[in-house]
Amino acid sequence: MTTYEKIGLDYILNNLNTVTLLGKKKIKNLKFLTDSNSIENEYYFMEEVNKFITENKDLDRDIKRKLLNIKDITNTIDRLAEGYILDDIELFEIKIFAMSSQELYKIIGNDLPFISPKNLEKVVEILDPEKTGIASFHIYSSYSPELYSIREEIKREKDNESLYEREMIIEDRIRKELSKKLRIYKEAILASLEKVGHLDLILAKLKQNQELELKKPIIGLETKYKEVFNPKVLKTLENSSRSYQKIDLEIGDSVTVITGANMSGKTLSLKTLALCQYMCQLG
Repeated sequence: MTTYEKIGLDYILNNLNTVTLLGKKKIKNLKFLTDSNSIENEYYFMEEVNKFITENKDLDRDIKRKLLNIKDITNTIDRLAEGYILDDIELFEIKIFAMSSQELYKIIGNDLPFISPKNLEKVVEILDPEKTGIASFHIYSSYSPELYSIREEIKREKDNESLYEREMIIEDRIRKELSKKLRIYKEAILASLEKVGHLDLILAKLKQNQELELKKPIIGLETKYKEVFNPKVLKTLENSSRSYQKIDLEIGDSVTVITGANMSGKTLSLKTLALCQYMCQLG
């Protein structure tokens, strides 16, 4: 059994309902924060996002719908950065992400810049040269007058194999040019992927805070909890129609001795104290 399972942190993490793989990746890679500024910053981000969605409930639903369309294309961007020429599926992945990311940018870019994706308007323009806004991709005739001319010839001479060969050669050249143009924006796309994952995680934490009635910790020199409880144990007791006794905890800077009868809650109190500390320093 891991430490997370022993103290009940597994229950907390497993019940963070992110909607994207990027959000799930953020949960998996949560960092244990060791300085008060980093901890306070994370809670500041959560408070600002909460304030925004509370004041803009329609936008809250819109944001969550747009997150559902976002995929993790990190591997594709890594290939792009390494100099590979992307195929049509990979170019399609980037186009769809850029369009969805740009929609989020327009919603929260001004109000929540710390959590907003980057402006990927130029990426959308590269992959949607005809400005259709349609969620599909192919090598558009508008990319090249030569390609347009050959495709017009193919309409008249459908059995001319040499025309198809010339079309394929031009399409490959265009894929190379598109990959070169997109490579300029690889850092912005990667940053947007990270921001989207963070936004998804924050929304999941806010939802969990509401469901479990969790409170923001105050960073200070004392360790003091009011009506502290262990959500994993609480849920287990509720499932068996039993009640949970919440407790107050206060620990000074000297040695603290915990005494009591067997099965009186000493071990659970320590596990819950550890859980609270982990949750605080994981933001």
